[in-house]
Amino acid sequence: MNVELPIAVELGRICLTVKDIINLEPEAVVKLKKFSDARVDLYVNNIKFAEGEVVIVDENYRVRITTLTGPDKKISCFQ
Repeated sequence: MNVELPIAVELGRICLTVKDIINLEPEAVVKLKKFSDARVDLYVNNIKFAEGEVVIVDENYRVRITTLTGPDKKISCFQ
């Protein structure tokens, strides 16, 4: 139970070319394909396990888990 695993919260997803990534500058805004109030996906070790919603608590962003989905998807640009 003391094994550490990476957890990722996906607010949105976009695929960029290497050229586009190299041309990004500090404070650049990358347009995502989700609305700001859309659900977020939570991944453990690159495997989707839950969905949630972003909430603000004491001026900090947090994620409230709303649905457990199981290990059905891996992170990929090509879905």
